[in-house]
Amino acid sequence: MALSERVRGIAGFHPKSSKSLGGYLDSLKLQKHAGLVLTDSGGIQEETTVEGVPCLRMRNNTERPVTVEVGTNTLVGVDFTTSVQSHLY
Repeated sequence: MALSERVRGIAGFHPKSSKSLGGYLDSLKLQKHAGLVLTDSGGIQEETTVEGVPCLRMRNNTERPVTVEVGTNTLVGVDFTTSVQSHLY
């Protein structure tokens, strides 16, 4: 089964790209109610840890190792095909 058939998602935004507080609050609400967040943002991986939402971080390392230690953040590398898909199947 294709990834798009297994995962429903919202893509392509970062709260800093919004010029209003509403944009940031909306992003927090989306994260809180997500089943999984995929990001390369250090701030977002920290926010998902606070909310207890699983996060796949598209990097090979993190400046916030506590997020990995707690178990909410998984470093999946930068190759989407091999890293992310193996964590979703």
